[in-house]
Amino acid sequence: MKYDLNEIVLGLKSGDLSYLSRSITFIESTSEKHFRFGQEILEKVLDKTGNSVRIGVTGPPGVGKSTLIDILGLHYCNMGFKTAVLAIDPSSKVSGGSILGDKTRMTSLAKHENSYIRPTPSSGMLGGTASRTKESILLCEAAGFERIIVETVGVGQNEINIASVVDVLVMLLNPGSGDELQGIKRGILEVSDILAINKADNGTSLVNETVLEYKNAVRILNYDKEFWRRKVLKISAIDGTNLETLVNAIDDFCSKSRENGFFDKNRIDQEGQRLKEILKEEIFKRAFQSQQFLEKYEEVVERIKNKKATAIKGVMELLNK
Repeated sequence: MKYDLNEIVLGLKSGDLSYLSRSITFIESTSEKHFRFGQEILEKVLDKTGNSVRIGVTGPPGVGKSTLIDILGLHYCNMGFKTAVLAIDPSSKVSGGSILGDKTRMTSLAKHENSYIRPTPSSGMLGGTASRTKESILLCEAAGFERIIVETVGVGQNEINIASVVDVLVMLLNPGSGDELQGIKRGILEVSDILAINKADNGTSLVNETVLEYKNAVRILNYDKEFWRRKVLKISAIDGTNLETLVNAIDDFCSKSRENGFFDKNRIDQEGQRLKEILKEEIFKRAFQSQQFLEKYEEVVERIKNKKATAIKGVMELLNK
């Protein structure tokens, strides 16, 4: 099937959601031809990118991330902001597609005319994001979206990759999560800008105790943004208790980030990081497309199996090859 590049670019820039979905599908495609076409689309719309606030929402599985995003996204839509959600789902090992389908859990937001929800399979990618999350963000911006919310898989402390694609990172946690604090450890907590303790609607002392617990925790954890004192809030994803407080904290962070010069510098640093990620992906992919490399690789694997070489020595040999 032949696709018209100019037609798709014009449709995307006009905010047509069918063209946005099609463009993201191209950029995510494992087909080399479709992927390259997706890159052509992206290059044609780069001048329309960068005009959004990119918000990451992370936290343990089942904490209520989708429910929070439903009310947060709806709030932004009602304020007049075009709001896109990129929901990263765990991948099915059978089909490779999304398992959870977050769109079914964001029913209020999905109905709003200013919203767009795109569930994306993680495809086994570690770090809580999908392999083309950054490019999907750019395409959403080209379509005119001003608030872009990225929901991570919910895998715990490995989710620090999310910090490399968003401007501000919100971590949602359950009350009474002393053990959870130990399980999450430093990784994701050190890159989170706002911590929100869920289920404030319960009105229990447990929520207040957990807020205090995390306030004490963030004081001793490393954090590289000197302009910002991290906030620990209580919120209810069910009834929207303190939603305004969370929205104000996100706005306050972005405002201080811009004043400080961190906002723009961070985006430039993220582009450099993305360049390295793609370079690693391409080197790996192209290596295994070489018959010569494959033969050497199989030889090294055989020697490792027979305890004739270590994996480190094998890598050195492959690099030299």
